[in-house]
Amino acid sequence: MKQSMMEIMGSEGGEEHLRESEKEAPARKVGSLHPPRAAGGSVMPSMQTRARPQKILKKIKNKMSSREKISPNFYLDEFECKCSCGANDISMDLVRRIQEVRDTLGEPMRITSGVRCSSHNASPSVGGSPNSSHIEGNSTAVDIACHNSVYRQKLLKSIMPVFDRVGIAKTFIHCDVDPNKTAGVIWLY
Repeated sequence: MKQSMMEIMGSEGGEEHLRESEKEAPARKVGSLHPPRAAGGSVMPSMQTRARPQKILKKIKNKMSSREKISPNFYLDEFECKCSCGANDISMDLVRRIQEVRDTLGEPMRITSGVRCSSHNASPSVGGSPNSSHIEGNSTAVDIACHNSVYRQKLLKSIMPVFDRVGIAKTFIHCDVDPNKTAGVIWLY
């Protein structure tokens, strides 16, 4: 049994608060995912620009199902160049070591930078070194987000037995396995 907005709100008061399109539209079931319709069956203008939850969830599920898992806790797209060029040739030795750190840490880690194409590396927002270990062509470096000092210490305790090239910044920790650079070093940004 459908009720109009007027019946739900009562005939006294409230009518002046309704827009013209709401007066004409039949009430919909609470929790309905279908947009309200104006008289004549067209979707009300305010609802035409909103994405439906089902479509958003479907897009997310499609993206998740198409992701390539490269270790128990990491997907290839987490290491891809952030400029969306598609560069993703990450060193599998690096991935194996990052997974080892993740296993020891026992909690999620967020990769903030993995592979970088040369133009993204040189961009002002990155300011990467021309000989960065992040540059595509079997990238051997990764940056892991740090949100506070307690997490940074836990992360470093997990990293140090696995990596011998570590850079420490305020918001991230850099790890790499670049064979062309000096081993056994820690630096600050």
